[in-house]
Amino acid sequence: MRETPRERPVLVGVDGSDESDAAIDWATGEAVARRTSLRVVHAFIWPLLTHVPLGPSPYGPTDGGLRSAAERIVDEAVRRAAAGSPGLAVDGALVTGSAGTVMVSESERAQLV
Repeated sequence: MRETPRERPVLVGVDGSDESDAAIDWATGEAVARRTSLRVVHAFIWPLLTHVPLGPSPYGPTDGGLRSAAERIVDEAVRRAAAGSPGLAVDGALVTGSAGTVMVSESERAQLV
């Protein structure tokens, strides 16, 4: 069965920057205007680099590490979008890969990026 445009989300990539916050705000408005959901994605390239530890340091806080930092970026972006528009369906994902590759792949299921 083929999806209608309204069933496909607006997609936004996030990286925790001020520009990313502006993109979230814009994408939230677009999702509301189009009466669809919002998908928030952070491309996480570090797992592809086998020599980079992703978890917390044995000497640091248990919530430290690259994976936890990336998860916080997604969680904060989802909270920002949801707070800006109650009732909007927002989902977030941490996707392994480079930003360009991830966004192109994710865009195949989105009506707007």
